[in-house]
Amino acid sequence: MTADTIIDNDTSVDLELLEDFFQNAPVGFVMTEADGVPATYNRAFAVLAQLPWPERVPVPAFRPQPMPTIPADGTPVTDIPIIIPGSTRRLLANALTRPDGRTLWVIRPDLRHAIPSVDEDPTEYLRPTPELIAENDALAWAEELGAATDVRPIIRAFSPEQAERRQRELDEFITNAPAAIHLVDVRGNVMYANAIDLAVAGFADEPELFVGGAVRGAYAEPAVLEDLLGRWDSGLATLNFRARLVNRAGAVLPVVIFSNSRFDDGGFRNTRDVVFVDPELNTPPTRTRRFTWPQD
Repeated sequence: MTADTIIDNDTSVDLELLEDFFQNAPVGFVMTEADGVPATYNRAFAVLAQLPWPERVPVPAFRPQPMPTIPADGTPVTDIPIIIPGSTRRLLANALTRPDGRTLWVIRPDLRHAIPSVDEDPTEYLRPTPELIAENDALAWAEELGAATDVRPIIRAFSPEQAERRQRELDEFITNAPAAIHLVDVRGNVMYANAIDLAVAGFADEPELFVGGAVRGAYAEPAVLEDLLGRWDSGLATLNFRARLVNRAGAVLPVVIFSNSRFDDGGFRNTRDVVFVDPELNTPPTRTRRFTWPQD
């Protein structure tokens, strides 16, 4: 992730954006050393793994059950069902091992429900009752995550050397993460896409043709994106949402979206989108209240 890809050439701004995305994305991120000990992890992973938050070290080695066999050649494994010892929550893991032996993990809860959906009322979502949370595991996950962490005090406490080291660490994770990642700005334009996102969209060799362009062209159903953009701008999360993307060649790809939004001083700044290729390719897209999905 380079400075000119994000906003400008101000390193502190870049680090703030990286840190905010890493800490506040609605799925778990963890980078483990070769021995399995987490080198860094985010708030969602702390919730999933029942670890201290804010992040503190040392913490136990990450040993999910069953431990996936992850190729050493950098080939990612995806949608592996796991359980973290001490927790009964069902999870789905994507993982990739880097040349230095570190492993990058992207872990999401294996949810039965989605938001938005025909079963979810946005008014109720803003103030969900305990009964509603008990019935809807997507709402329960949003409630567990709680409010976003303000990363600005964290960054201000870094020395120049710590800031440089942290930026390299986050850049390595987000760029190479074994799931598609992109950020969309207030204008609806893609402000960043990682390696897998560019590959999925068909722009791996020409990222400049994708980054900076409107995200609208990536969705098979434009009305879906308009619905999601409205939710992002109002601060509503999108969790376990099935949609269909269209790549550069025109092929349709079923995906599962986990997304939320960053706000600064009350104003929308950008989305935090993590997109997974849907392992259940024949599952229909999620339906919302606002319109009827095309069935062709």
